[in-house]
Parts: sequence; structure tokens; C-alpha cells
Amino acid sequence: MAGFGASAYFLTLYLQNVRGLSAMQTGLAFVVPCVAVLIGTQVGGRLATSSLRRAMLVGQGIGLVGTLVLALTLTDSIGWIALLALAFVFSVGQGITFTAMFATASTGAADDEQGTVGGIATTGQQLGGAIGLAVLVSLTASTQSPAAVGFAGISAIIAIGIIVATRIPTQR
Repeated sequence: MAGFGASAYFLTLYLQNVRGLSAMQTGLAFVVPCVAVLIGTQVGGRLATSSLRRAMLVGQGIGLVGTLVLALTLTDSIGWIALLALAFVFSVGQGITFTAMFATASTGAADDEQGTVGGIATTGQQLGGAIGLAVLVSLTASTQSPAAVGFAGISAIIAIGIIVATRIPTQR
């Protein structure tokens, strides 16, 4: 969450400060990533039934491609189709990853502990998002292209997540 969670902030920053969109227009632009996350959660559910590790690796791999390409191409002249396509790509990865993350967190927990495990996973998600955003905003505060640098930082965090995901046991 430290990586994916910050993407909405940096995308908003870019859309409003660089492209000059209003809050309403920015909100409408987020329809594409929201639909992509929904698609990703469906794909993530299917992948997670066979292998949680593979689901995490696929989700984060897709997210890494989307955020890294966005970091490298995010200028005021990137076309709208390219921008929304990349937002779609990293958002599909985000949906897959979130689904696999919660499935991984709850795997092996007794039925009567599922609520506690879900609460702990959600707390970790929220803390990760807050800490990741704080670190990334600090790193980008004095740059010329905070959104592009932010997406580069998100890519680095996702790459670390891929390394962590390789440690997920292959069997349930």
C-alpha cells in the first residue's frame, strides 16, 4: 500500500497542477482507474485461488510496469490516451495486489480469527499508505516534476514489494 496508495495523490497533483483540470474533471478522470481496480480485483480473485504468490507477483508486476512507464513519460505533453492507458494498467495491478494481499493475510487463520486478521491487514494497509505517502511527498517536495518523481518512488516501493512477494509460500 505504501506504493499503490500514493498513486491517487500524485495523479491528482499532476492532473490539477500540470494539466489544469478542476476538482470535478479530475474526479471524472479517476473513473478509468476505478474501473481498472474493479477488473483487477476480479482477476486477482481468480489468480489467488491457485497461487497467492503468483497473484501477488502478477499484480505487482503489472503495477510496476504501469507506474514505471508513467514515471518515465509523465510530462505536460503526454497524450490523454497514453495517460489513461497507463493509469488503467497500474490500477489493474493494484486491484490484483490488494485482493491477493488480503487473501495472503487471512490464509491459515482460524475461522473465528478472520475478523481480527482482516482488521490487522486493513490497519497495515492504512499505515503503509500514510507512511509511503509521507516519505514520497518529502522526497518530491523540491523537485521540478513531483508527480513523475513520485511515480518513480512508487515504482521503487512496488519493486521492493515484488521481492517480498517471492517469500510467500507456494502452498497454502
